[in-house]
Amino acid sequence: MITYQIDNLSKAYNNRSLFWHKSLSLTTGEIYLLIGRNGSGKTTLLNILAQTIKNDLPIAIHPSINKNQISFMTSELLYFDYMKVIDLVHFYQSYSGYNLNYALSKCQLFSIDLNHFIKNLSMGEKKLLGFVLAMSFDRTFYFIDEPFPYVDLIHDQIMKKMIIEKSGEHNIFIIATHHIHEFEQVSSQLIVLMKDNKGLPDLVTMDVESLRMTLPGSVEKYFKEKLI
Repeated sequence: MITYQIDNLSKAYNNRSLFWHKSLSLTTGEIYLLIGRNGSGKTTLLNILAQTIKNDLPIAIHPSINKNQISFMTSELLYFDYMKVIDLVHFYQSYSGYNLNYALSKCQLFSIDLNHFIKNLSMGEKKLLGFVLAMSFDRTFYFIDEPFPYVDLIHDQIMKKMIIEKSGEHNIFIIATHHIHEFEQVSSQLIVLMKDNKGLPDLVTMDVESLRMTLPGSVEKYFKEKLI
């Protein structure tokens, strides 16, 4: 078990701080659910952790994290529309840690036609394809940003099963979503972007089971009321 300590998380846009001088501890073996209102900084935080955008201040991470440890499914999936699915799936086979057979089998599981052009896929199919590609890498960190829009109930159950199967003592999942009810049963920790008692942006980590024992209802119901 390894705990990664990340200090000095700081990001502001147009003179509005999303978070400033915040710390986050991430431990292998945990599935973190990242929640917060629209505009609270969920996607920004994932991008900082994935090293696709810069933190506003010098960030401190111990032990260090390099990009080869990270697999990132972004919320906005940008593909080359002229490519076929099969071409995109094969494109990554030269990347270290990529499992082509896993990707092909999961495309089949989700009934994604390998011979379809990317431009002809539905939004749901594009989400599923992005998820499959992210999960096809052997990585320490899996950052999944808004996996569920446009995905039907049967497929979201398969997605959750894939995460549970992939999750283990050597990796960390962070899943950013508004659909708390879809993941509160499989997540072990919460990362919450919210306001503190002074109305200032805050970043709080909570243990899901400990929180659930104190609540009369679901975790989702609690945060729907708390984050209003």
